[in-house]
Amino acid sequence: MDDATAVIKELAQRDRKQGREEQDGTTQSIVLQTLQMLAVLGRTQPGGLAAKRLGRLPLWTSQGWRSKRPVYAVEDPVVAEALGRERAVWCPGAELEQFRPLLRDLRVTELAAEHVTVDSPSLAPVDPDLTALVRSAVTHLREDLQRNAANVARSLDCSWGELAALTVRIAPHLACRVELPDTGESVTVPVEAGIDWSSGTLYVRDTAALTRTSGAGRSIAARFPGRSREAAFAWGAACDQAEKGRTAVRLSLADDQVRRDREAAEAERERRLRELGDEVDERRTATGAQAGVAAGTPRTSMTLPPAPSNPPPVRAPFAPPGTPAAPPRRLVDPDRLRLVDPSGAITPPKSSVSGAPVARPSAFTSGTSGLPQPRVGSAIPQQHTTPRPYSGTEQEKVALDVVRKALAGDHDWLRDLRAQHGLGADAVDALSRFYELKAYGGAEPDTVQLTPAEFQRATESDDFFLVIVSGLEAGIAPVSVRIIPQPLQQLTCRPSSSVTITGIRAAHSRVYQLKEER
Repeated sequence: MDDATAVIKELAQRDRKQGREEQDGTTQSIVLQTLQMLAVLGRTQPGGLAAKRLGRLPLWTSQGWRSKRPVYAVEDPVVAEALGRERAVWCPGAELEQFRPLLRDLRVTELAAEHVTVDSPSLAPVDPDLTALVRSAVTHLREDLQRNAANVARSLDCSWGELAALTVRIAPHLACRVELPDTGESVTVPVEAGIDWSSGTLYVRDTAALTRTSGAGRSIAARFPGRSREAAFAWGAACDQAEKGRTAVRLSLADDQVRRDREAAEAERERRLRELGDEVDERRTATGAQAGVAAGTPRTSMTLPPAPSNPPPVRAPFAPPGTPAAPPRRLVDPDRLRLVDPSGAITPPKSSVSGAPVARPSAFTSGTSGLPQPRVGSAIPQQHTTPRPYSGTEQEKVALDVVRKALAGDHDWLRDLRAQHGLGADAVDALSRFYELKAYGGAEPDTVQLTPAEFQRATESDDFFLVIVSGLEAGIAPVSVRIIPQPLQQLTCRPSSSVTITGIRAAHSRVYQLKEER
């Protein structure tokens, strides 16, 4: 690491003394390979770069060697070249993707897609011929990548239909507005092509920019993260095929079907979560109206003392003199909880979780190489926490009350069926939907276990919610209710005597946060 940084510093110092405004081929080769070595070290030794103080390492930019920051990194070479006339843009000598492990430690500010917007005149006319050309080119691009570069085709982060639906407008004075996040400034730079994805419009300065790799090719390739270089070059070939009037073959591959199925499943889960939220809002509004009516009726003279929500805490175990007594452990009181956000929040789906395959247990291997060695002396277990003054059944009851509070439901709307063994669910609502509750006194886990009956219910019933209720022990963690529809379709399963499912915190779900009032 020290040798690599010393080499770059030496080259920068030499070029500055000689007043060079451009790097020769030898210098470019040395800098490129040195940065590639640093990137490898960054991937294999996470956190090892920061200690080497790379934040002031000289970098070759569009304005020469720079030790001071800010220095910007832009993946789109068209925007990078245009912005480079105004600001110092890093020129590592190759595609930016391979140097991403270095950005944070080098204190290089990356300008992502959200920082760049097309600044085009609204009166730019739609060109129907170029729009038809783009539609044909997209079909050729899809066929080419599916046949010859499947990894590139799979990296597409939108649908092929979204690409094919682009309309083309010619804007001779096309520019992009670049927001600089560190300074808050905005810089407008001229470009050959740009896409406004919100309106589905591809802007080009002239007809030739549509088929150039450095023009529309780079704009299209931005939707292939990590593979933009291959996609940009493939765009030029696709446009050539489209201009020759050739007809692309529409292939229907398994990967495309998987993507469509996953998108449909995500859309269905999103619909269910939103419907659930609408139902809760309606019940909460109706309950509030009824409470207002009840507030206007005369009260009876008899008042009953409030029933304790939790059993009295048990006496803590004996502690040696001088040891501070641990505070008594208790469950939260659902009646004293209030929702932080009554509408809850929907966590977005993640492609790495959706459609995840079932993990198969690895085969056992002989020998004990994976086991720890015995310690010197003894290893006697110690009691680090006070015993719980409540039972698991009481914790589950509090969890169910918290869920009712989050969903604005009562005992009749969400029936407690925990004593019905073999049902495969803890509760059923008035719409015959099943709820399996997993209650935790501390922080929300990412892995839970299902019994065979629960797994079967989740498999057979399309109206099944896995509900994770955490933070039920007062003062341990925030109280949270996470509702996951179709859990077996988006969580990773590991079969054993029971079924272990992982990926809870990344699941497409609706989350309610609650706070206990003091």
